[in-house]
Amino acid sequence: MHSVKSVNDIQFYTIILSYSMLIIPLFFFHLMKLKLHKELFLSFFRMTLQLGLLGLYLAVIFKFDNYYLNVGYVLLLILVANYSVVKNSGLKLSFFIILLPAVLLSFSAIILFFMFFVYNRENLFAARYFIPISGMVLGNSMRRMIITIERFYDSLESDIDAFSSYIVMGGKIKEAIIPYLKKAYKAGLMPALASYATMGLVSIPGMMTGQILGGTSPDIAVKYQITVLFAIFASAELASIFSVIFSLRGAFDDFSMLKTDIFVRRKIRKKKRR
Repeated sequence: MHSVKSVNDIQFYTIILSYSMLIIPLFFFHLMKLKLHKELFLSFFRMTLQLGLLGLYLAVIFKFDNYYLNVGYVLLLILVANYSVVKNSGLKLSFFIILLPAVLLSFSAIILFFMFFVYNRENLFAARYFIPISGMVLGNSMRRMIITIERFYDSLESDIDAFSSYIVMGGKIKEAIIPYLKKAYKAGLMPALASYATMGLVSIPGMMTGQILGGTSPDIAVKYQITVLFAIFASAELASIFSVIFSLRGAFDDFSMLKTDIFVRRKIRKKKRR
């Protein structure tokens, strides 16, 4: 049996005191004459407020541990993650519906397999497992989707003449996008592999650190972390590929040509030029 020690609580004033560490970036802002003070404080204030509210909300969810409440919360996370992907990848908001199946499929396929075979098949949606694991899987999948979508359309735009010529000569769009999809997929994959390869040597993953700080034995924390990393990686791989495939439906016209009005950022650039 592993003894579980009670974790030391962090007082509210220590959280306020931790803000003093922002002196470091503020010093560099001053040296480089960057007027980012407002953005810095706003970002960290929002982070503190949002996490504080999250803690209160999760305390309620964990107390009731209700199936519908747990699933409803995770569905909300999926919607927020999908919105963030669309917004941060530079696509128009109309892609929210187009990309939603990519998030749902990649997430549900992995998380249900993971919860059933690895963790708790008797209660798949127990709050203490289902919610935090879902959050980690979704967060990492979201980042991979943003990188893959951005790189895919950036590389396609930069080589649009060659792509258009291939289509005009009778090429199929499924064949034409392969080189750009490979490039985009690799752009997100390589940093992920590099991160996994150094875990345990350079860094201690966040979930494992949290469990150890919470009193869990390190050997148990390692087992949880390893299994979660497999789920995160698998879901991110599915999400990155699905996101591009599903986005094609709204990105090309009837002649298999890339639409120029699907990018929010491009509209902004045009306005600035004027």
